[in-house]
Amino acid sequence: MNKKVFVYASVVPAVVFLFFLPALFNGFTNWDVPSVLLDNPLIKDFSWHGIQTILVTMWTGQFERFIPFSMIFYTAEYHFFGTNPLGYHGVSVLLHCLDVGAVFILIYLLTERAGAALMAALLFGLHPLHVEPVALATAQTYLIGTFFFLSAVILYVWSSRVPVQKFRFEILVVISFSLALLFYSGLTMSLPFVLLAVDYYLQGRIDRDQVLRKIPFFLMSFYFGWLTFKAAHHVTADFVPTFLTQHFSLFHRINLSCEALWIYAQKFFIPHPLSCLYPTTYYTQQAFLLFTVMGGAVFLFFTAFRQKPGGRICFLGLWWFLLTILPFLHIHGVSESIIYDRYLYLPSVGFLLILVGMWESFPLKKWVGSLGLFWFIFIIFLSSQQIGVWRDSGTLWTNFISQYPGFADGYLNRSDYYLTIHQPRLALKDIDVLLKIDPQNAGAYQNKGHAFFQLRQWHLEVEALTQVIELKPDFVHIYVDRGVAFYMLGEDKRALEDFNRALQKDPNEVKALIDRQIVLQELRTQRF
Repeated sequence: MNKKVFVYASVVPAVVFLFFLPALFNGFTNWDVPSVLLDNPLIKDFSWHGIQTILVTMWTGQFERFIPFSMIFYTAEYHFFGTNPLGYHGVSVLLHCLDVGAVFILIYLLTERAGAALMAALLFGLHPLHVEPVALATAQTYLIGTFFFLSAVILYVWSSRVPVQKFRFEILVVISFSLALLFYSGLTMSLPFVLLAVDYYLQGRIDRDQVLRKIPFFLMSFYFGWLTFKAAHHVTADFVPTFLTQHFSLFHRINLSCEALWIYAQKFFIPHPLSCLYPTTYYTQQAFLLFTVMGGAVFLFFTAFRQKPGGRICFLGLWWFLLTILPFLHIHGVSESIIYDRYLYLPSVGFLLILVGMWESFPLKKWVGSLGLFWFIFIIFLSSQQIGVWRDSGTLWTNFISQYPGFADGYLNRSDYYLTIHQPRLALKDIDVLLKIDPQNAGAYQNKGHAFFQLRQWHLEVEALTQVIELKPDFVHIYVDRGVAFYMLGEDKRALEDFNRALQKDPNEVKALIDRQIVLQELRTQRF
């Protein structure tokens, strides 16, 4: 690696780090962070016993994702940073910079063109779609998994350059792949297929010996894929109502996946507008079959194009994208969002390879260069805007509402945020809109009750919480909350009834036990 390449490999991550400095001062959002970080008992014990608990929980499929090493990583962060978002954001930015450096090295090894690798790495580092995995603290699993995935491919390519030490490099590839799977198996289990695509790029063919040497990788991939599938079934219908396959036919899921592919491609090249959620029900009204036909046409074009100068790397880029995005499509099940920005973090390297190949294949006209420069400046501007969107839950869900005003999620989550900053009247405004969209939304009535609690309007709180109980009679904590409201109204007997109901459903409900004891003590005092 010559001096110029070394300078490029150092400068690009430094530029990306400076660009993301404002993200360090963002707060947490209520999107995924409470369940994975702040309210997750698994990460509160940074000890050998705590690590053993995490490993057992993951291997027995008791968590919705198989991410054992990521959870241990979060445990260490929680131990050192607690609930201070600065530490988590700082680690995320540094991890992203490592990935940027890895992208530069990979593309340089594949193309031996430092300039192309420089521009591709900058685009990877500054792309608006990559703001979410950096700004969302619980997306670090994508950043770390991507680093070890890229490291495995880099070592594999490097081994082809130094055949004398090939066995040593292959051992390092296995280690990198193992770490990638342990940090996030769902993201990285496509590696053996990607390595076969790299073989075709490097040698122009895939022979029997190359496939046989990938057998250990395939075995690892299938085993961790099974663990991922097992963990995914831990997600209940309450967590993701549309996850189960019976809601959508196989044909429907395939076409929905094809549409997702097109949305990912569109968002990469025209990343506006962006959102933390893209409601699946909003997109199910589109002409699915059209996307399937168009996708086949594009694949055939790249197949015919692969023999031209730069065509082979375009072909590798297409396969990289398809293979790494496949686990996040809707073949297995349908989630609430048709795509997520963070899902494109690793697959976007495929688009970068396609751009590099196009650059090699076609003469660079002056107007094309000017257009590319304008697009790159546009990309940087949008990224800076996205960092601001992720400042807190208020800005995040305001952005979502501006794009999908007819969907309840934005109003529910923004009302949650308003309640955390003690703005109950703003929360009630969002709840009123939400109940017009979805009159049977239990979460809306729950937040409505909490808003009236902050306003000390106990009668209205009781009415709202009663609505929750009618809709979700198994919500234990709602009985406790309503019991407190009855207590504040001076209706001790009705409060005691609610605390008793909560304890019947969950005898270990600590708050119900404490509040029940307080009410009993007051009733005894009144008696004497």
